[in-house]
Amino acid sequence: MTSKGQIRSAESGDFSMMASENPKMPYLSSAYNDRIRPCIDLVDSLRRIGLDKDIDLPAVVVIGDQSVGKSSVLEAISGVQLPRGTEIVTRCPIELRLRNIDESEWRGRIQYTSHSKEVSDRYIDDPEHVGDEIIKAQNDITGSTKGICDSLVTIEIESNYVPNLTLIDLPGIARVAVHGQPGDIGEKTKALIRKYISKEETIILCVIPCNVDIATTEAIKLAQEVDPNGTRTLGVMTKPDLVDAGTEGNVVKVAQNKVLPLKKGYTVIKCRGQKKVDSRQPLEEAMDEEDRFFKEHRVYNVLYHDRCAGTRVLANNLTTELVEQIRKSVPQLQRGIKAKLEETNQLLTALGDTVPSDTVERIDLLVRILARFPEDFKNAADGIYKGATWDRNLRLQTIVKRHYEKFADELESLQAGDQHLPEIKEEIREQKGLELPPFIKDRPICENLIRQIIREFAPPAERLLQAINFEVERIGQKLVTDTYIQFPRLQTTVMSKFCDLQQQAVKATKEAIDIKFKMEDMIQTQDRIYADTEKLMLQNFPSGSAAPSSTTEPPGGTNSTADEDEDNENRPYSYDEDFEAKKILRALQVYLKVATTRLMDDIPMTITYYLLQELAKEIKTEMSKFMIEKNFDDFLREDAAIEEKRLALEMKKERLDRANKELALFTL
Repeated sequence: MTSKGQIRSAESGDFSMMASENPKMPYLSSAYNDRIRPCIDLVDSLRRIGLDKDIDLPAVVVIGDQSVGKSSVLEAISGVQLPRGTEIVTRCPIELRLRNIDESEWRGRIQYTSHSKEVSDRYIDDPEHVGDEIIKAQNDITGSTKGICDSLVTIEIESNYVPNLTLIDLPGIARVAVHGQPGDIGEKTKALIRKYISKEETIILCVIPCNVDIATTEAIKLAQEVDPNGTRTLGVMTKPDLVDAGTEGNVVKVAQNKVLPLKKGYTVIKCRGQKKVDSRQPLEEAMDEEDRFFKEHRVYNVLYHDRCAGTRVLANNLTTELVEQIRKSVPQLQRGIKAKLEETNQLLTALGDTVPSDTVERIDLLVRILARFPEDFKNAADGIYKGATWDRNLRLQTIVKRHYEKFADELESLQAGDQHLPEIKEEIREQKGLELPPFIKDRPICENLIRQIIREFAPPAERLLQAINFEVERIGQKLVTDTYIQFPRLQTTVMSKFCDLQQQAVKATKEAIDIKFKMEDMIQTQDRIYADTEKLMLQNFPSGSAAPSSTTEPPGGTNSTADEDEDNENRPYSYDEDFEAKKILRALQVYLKVATTRLMDDIPMTITYYLLQELAKEIKTEMSKFMIEKNFDDFLREDAAIEEKRLALEMKKERLDRANKELALFTL
């Protein structure tokens, strides 16, 4: 099987031909460096801006079990001494930004935010001090405990012997908590590792010792969880000199992708021992010594010739892979930044206007925001749905109309009908006095029943007022809350004023409705209206039904013919109780139809006038009075949570804007 370490052409982003011209050259040729440096710089710049808080950025993340030589790998690449030990020495994610420069001077810098939120940013004057600085930084972040933390420590190194590369080193995976470590240290470490390596933009650098079964390492298992096809994982095998004699062939098989295949392959490296680290052996000398080890080894030499061994090969592979990942990610980053900017701008708009410091501008802002609620409430009441009232739950006029229809249906259900005939007949008999049978007291009977039925209209009218008042209160309070959420003092003041005005409007509406029902006691309508209503009702009455008019005479009455009158003169008077009852019922039905139609309009009109239209006018008038308040500046004090959220969004917008500009200047 061909190893993934074998190299492509420089045009496709590889380097074998260039590096082979000068085997002692530590890393990529200067021409290739010039091409890849902008890619590395771009991501470093975006991370420095803080874009990684909003969008996942391409990165090389280093993971490994505890004591597998992870620190040695990073030391071999960076040339600086990192903290070492048998316990977890990396307790925070450590970002190593390596930059290759032509100058011989070494420059270092460390940045992090301490547990007390204090930002530290200081220079390091010697590569030997990097380890001590990292330990100090980790103590500042995590305290004296031996736990881990997800706060990032950034190390920037510029030198002529480091590659152009950025790596993120994560804590080693602990199997058992020891020496005061938290009992769940293993799970916490794995959770932190998963957080980084689950991102599709991340290249996983999985460090594995040669002297263990690769399938049993926790790092490989974690990598396989998030990258089951091995497309993002690059294996690094350490300690090849510590394997048992005669088992080197097993190492070669793994490195040649014959055991657990990875698309990006494996690289075997031999790091400096502690003695040579302590003696400050130069990095270039250490890499030359490493090259000789693989070149002259009777088994590993095949890996040397296949370019699957050596720190130089690893650094070059990592740089190439990272640059390719960056180039692939640029269009996606541009789309992601654009989407995040749109989202952030929408959230900022939703928070409302920024409060200016200038007095004139503050007054102008207050005038504008004071006008919003009256306008929105009037729109809701008038059925003009836009802006805040576009929400279906805030469409007051639409909701009110549904209640009016329900009220009308309820009044219709209370109309007089045949069920009232027994009561009418009873009243005819009860009301009978000394008068002769032709002169029954039909008027008081009819009027009493009309008043009795109209009184039954009052409860539906009360329920209607309560229902409309509930909707006015709900929608009004929702508009006040949403309109002035930015300014708690103003919100509270407006809410209080709205509730007062609403109560006054409800009181005025109830009084007007009470007067309406008192007026209905008069039992009055225009003759024309009564006649037209009766005519319409008779036209709509089912054919064949006995429906005498309220003005119909009984047999022998004034509507009979001349011949009938002559005949009737010779017969005794016949009193028909059923006929009289139906005549009264018809008059009752006609008048109730007139009164019902009137109330179906008058009650909703009264509610609309007082509780919607007049209330909207009063709100506008009262809101304009707020401007004469001496302490109107208090109205513009933002809620602390909103102010904090606005600040965070503004900082996010600034990050995204800066990142957008960086990407605009970048060319693939």
